[in-house]
Amino acid sequence: MKNSDTKKLSTIQKAKILKEIIDGKPIDQYFHDFTALQMKCLRDFLENEIQYVSQLQDKKPLYIEGIKSRYVRASEYYRNQDCHEPLESCLDESCYKTNPICFSMKMSTHIEVLQGMLRPYLKKEQ
Repeated sequence: MKNSDTKKLSTIQKAKILKEIIDGKPIDQYFHDFTALQMKCLRDFLENEIQYVSQLQDKKPLYIEGIKSRYVRASEYYRNQDCHEPLESCLDESCYKTNPICFSMKMSTHIEVLQGMLRPYLKKEQ
């Protein structure tokens, strides 16, 4: 699944990953094939999915602020990584080009949180 830095995730890739989450399978095996930009695309897609299913099912739906509040704060992540980029680049997520490995790790932590948030909504009908 290697793609260039500018290619985002396809609808098929997103659907396949969503099915893995629905089936309770880990999706981290995909991460090593994705570029930093694709990791961000996956994170954004999962955030949107959570908002969508929450609006369908919850009396008090989740919005992006509530979702992002569950992530490790960018400043804390930055300190833990002992990063040499400016803190602002971590806060505004502009470091994906200059430090794609660190950025991808940050996205993977977000995606793990999102998986946990999505699973209760996506359980198969028994």
